[in-house]
Amino acid sequence: PGQNPGRNGGITNNLSLHDITMRNAAGIIVFRFENEIPEVLLLFNANGRWSPPKGGREKGESEMENAMRETYEETGLKTSDLTMINDYRYQFEYTKYGMKKHNIVIFLAKINDPNHEIIISHEHAKFQWMKYDEAVTSRNHHPSNDQFSKMYENVFQFIKTISHLPSN
Repeated sequence: PGQNPGRNGGITNNLSLHDITMRNAAGIIVFRFENEIPEVLLLFNANGRWSPPKGGREKGESEMENAMRETYEETGLKTSDLTMINDYRYQFEYTKYGMKKHNIVIFLAKINDPNHEIIISHEHAKFQWMKYDEAVTSRNHHPSNDQFSKMYENVFQFIKTISHLPSN
């Protein structure tokens, strides 16, 4: 196995070129209905971007484990607070800053209590429940704007097809 320079000039063993050029991440778009209109939970990060709870996959984690861990770390929402929509999985790739590719897998879940407290992590400044128009335009000036906009369009279309879900 080769050795690659790690952060701060250290040595990191067993990294492949794929590890350096591709970042795998997963997350969950959490939604609720407010006056029968769907809203998604987005977080405002330190880079000035709105995004669903998501983050990098740790070694040995499945996509779903990654998504659930990140959602809990970034919002305080546990598995028991959510109803996972098992038929939904959205995947896309984008290149950040023209260098590192990101492979993102997004799952969908309805929050069981629409008024549940959201506890954001230190990585985020605030959160907001956004309707379709707000979500689709929330990532302006980001290189991956088209990919995220397509994801939100897909999510809201899918929510329309399942809007018969019982409210808790």
